[in-house]
Amino acid sequence: MARIVDTLFASIMGLVLFGLILARPGFAPGQARTAAAPQPMSTATPPVPDDTARLPGLDLSHYQGDVDWTVIAGAGVTFAFAKASDGITCTDPKWVRNANGAASAGVPLGGYHFYQPKDDPAKQAAHFLSVLAGQPTRLPPVVDLERSPVAGQEDSYRRDVEDFLALVEQGTGCAPILYASPSF
Repeated sequence: MARIVDTLFASIMGLVLFGLILARPGFAPGQARTAAAPQPMSTATPPVPDDTARLPGLDLSHYQGDVDWTVIAGAGVTFAFAKASDGITCTDPKWVRNANGAASAGVPLGGYHFYQPKDDPAKQAAHFLSVLAGQPTRLPPVVDLERSPVAGQEDSYRRDVEDFLALVEQGTGCAPILYASPSF
């Protein structure tokens, strides 16, 4: 278990995302944040907080198996993001267990959706929202962008992602966080 916790501590997603959450004006953990209108996606690379600004957090999915949330909380983990859904039909098989385990251990949790460029963005948003519904999350929803658009279809991809984000924000009352590598 210690190896899993050590590996997950090193997760760039968790470390960078929490820095971005803290930087959002008006965001208070555990409360929904609303915005007047979704902002267009930026092509600028966000700054990475220096080492003194980092807090230990996790990014996990079914690939980590059954985790012991009491051990994770005792190890000083201050937040976690867990995979909730993927595309239009896949629900992470550990999502409900992770959401309930994090809540029981007092670890603030947010769910993330693995975005599939070939799937309809409205159907993906509806699936993600249905998976999040009723689960004890305290952090904003996240969209994980790892699959690149087909060459020449970047504008269409961007519009689809913006549609997805708007639907998730409308459904949750909270602007989603984008997770992507700086080179994406």
